[in-house]
Amino acid sequence: MIDSLLQDLQDPDPQVRGEAIIRLANLGDRNALPALAAVHRNDPDPRLRELALKAGRHIQLNAPQSEAPAGTPPPAPKTVAPHERARARSLLDAAAGYHIGGEHARAIESLGRALDIDPALSSDGFATNLAAALTGLPRTEAVAVVEDPARRAALIEEAGGKKKKRRPATPDADDTQDATWGSVLIDALLYALVAALSMAAIFVLSLDMLKDLYTSLPPGATTGSLTADELDLLTHTDLAVLLPFALISGLYGGVALLFQGAAIHFAAITFFGGMASLVYFYRRFIPFQTGVTLAYAAVFIAIALLGSGIEPWIMLSAAGMLGSIIVFYLLAELVSKVYRFSWWSGCGTIVIGGLVLAAISFVGTMILTWLLGTLIGAVV
Repeated sequence: MIDSLLQDLQDPDPQVRGEAIIRLANLGDRNALPALAAVHRNDPDPRLRELALKAGRHIQLNAPQSEAPAGTPPPAPKTVAPHERARARSLLDAAAGYHIGGEHARAIESLGRALDIDPALSSDGFATNLAAALTGLPRTEAVAVVEDPARRAALIEEAGGKKKKRRPATPDADDTQDATWGSVLIDALLYALVAALSMAAIFVLSLDMLKDLYTSLPPGATTGSLTADELDLLTHTDLAVLLPFALISGLYGGVALLFQGAAIHFAAITFFGGMASLVYFYRRFIPFQTGVTLAYAAVFIAIALLGSGIEPWIMLSAAGMLGSIIVFYLLAELVSKVYRFSWWSGCGTIVIGGLVLAAISFVGTMILTWLLGTLIGAVV
């Protein structure tokens, strides 16, 4: 059966190839790993490449485990800090990704580093199976070889040595170790501060531009519903009122940004098979949006200082349209890099994430309106 499924991996029909990948994963036969690795590297369909990666990991994780020899002493206990244990797990995931991608030397190196940090992994089924697959030795002997620095170095050289690093199938530990919820909170607060200060500056300059526009219009012309008295009142708004309002708006923007990121993450994982954690995406997404906010504010300030009358408003409209296109392109590229899929999938993720967020907002508004109506009816 496995030979027939391996032939189906070469079928021109993507559906046939996808069904073959799933059936090979369910069989759990290690002999399918090289073929799945080839699909992961070479298949033209990015979704099938990701599916082959997941299938290979499934086989690695669920392959039958041989019993350890009788009398084998348990590994010596060692206290490992939670963050070090998480780092070891990240290295183990990176080693599996390197192995599926055919980079055996780097897989051995990452696995050895994981075992150095957390020796308890020497009794972990996933780690021991991976060690056996990389060395071709029984599990216990394979772990001992990888744990020994000298023998590990010889094994790395035998596997071809360290070559130019390729991007692994999952983010390496060095790339994700700074992605913590504490750092995300700091990024979100920094974004809220930048948004608040930008809003305050834009508000002040907008009033100046409105005032210039109002005074330059011919008699009888109008600037909309804004009267001269209202414009004068806004122009003399106290800074003690403006700054708290801007800070509250900035905090609200930070919370909204977290919801937007969660919606994009949901779309990437659910609809496009993305492979990244939410905290890692936030660590890349929030600083990006902070930079976008600063760029928008800088452009607005520059245009406001250079012109007067109606020209700045025309320039701002054109800059806003162009900026939106550039930001969408760059955000799609960022999403595609984080979740390891194509740029077009990144575009689809942003669109679907926006629809999900809009749907949640609509449902939340309807529920809030219903609750408010029910409360008013009960009081009346």
